[in-house]
Amino acid sequence: PLRLLRQPVYLCLCLGYAAYSATIGGMAIYAPQFLQYVYNLQQDSAAMSFSVIMSVTGLVGSALGGFLLERIKAGETATASEAAKLGAVLMLAALPTCELAFFLPPGDV
Repeated sequence: PLRLLRQPVYLCLCLGYAAYSATIGGMAIYAPQFLQYVYNLQQDSAAMSFSVIMSVTGLVGSALGGFLLERIKAGETATASEAAKLGAVLMLAALPTCELAFFLPPGDV
């Protein structure tokens, strides 16, 4: 187990996943409140809306990410490093959409 701590790819993947999990956890707590405040939704409606959005985008994103990785590698098995790089690039590409969703006025989304 201690040899794993000397593997930079493993450490980056673990730290990245920990940050990702903390972000998702924070969003699970605060996003329904945001929807209640900004869009004047009831608590149960805001929680259900956020749950559906997270579930659908998670499933679609995972499937499309796997498909894209297979297409890029042309059928070869991707390494953990290649998969992590693609994931990082796709998450960075999604940031502008997240920014728009949270900072545009409610009628503009």
